[in-house]
Amino acid sequence: MTSKNIEQFDVMAGQILGYLYSQFPVPVELGASKFTDFTNRFSGPEYDEFINEVNFFNATAGWLVESGYIRCKEIGHNKLAAAVLTNQALVALKSIPGSLTKGQSIGERLSMLGKDGATELFKGLVSEALGLGAKLIAPIIGVTA
Repeated sequence: MTSKNIEQFDVMAGQILGYLYSQFPVPVELGASKFTDFTNRFSGPEYDEFINEVNFFNATAGWLVESGYIRCKEIGHNKLAAAVLTNQALVALKSIPGSLTKGQSIGERLSMLGKDGATELFKGLVSEALGLGAKLIAPIIGVTA
């Protein structure tokens, strides 16, 4: 994966986690249409870019499920059915970023950024949230430092 993919992952993961945080504890249908532009019919290079965005949503959402950040009833075509944050994700997102001593939690900041948040801010918040989540999940799956 190139650094461009990592940046794109951070943004997409931030949007997904922020949205689920804002909806918690209610399970929601989480579709690619929430994070990509499904309103226009594209052709040529625009269509290819659109398909790449949808595929990236699928890969990111799938990774978040497989890694224990999201629980869902079903992974469908371009969507997750009844998606909700896991306990580990909620604990990570409720934490205050290490760079701050008080203020909004990571989840609150991600949910406020929405779809058009700053890439650098998404990257920092997602890295911190995934790092905290990994620390929480590791003992459960038998990984020690």
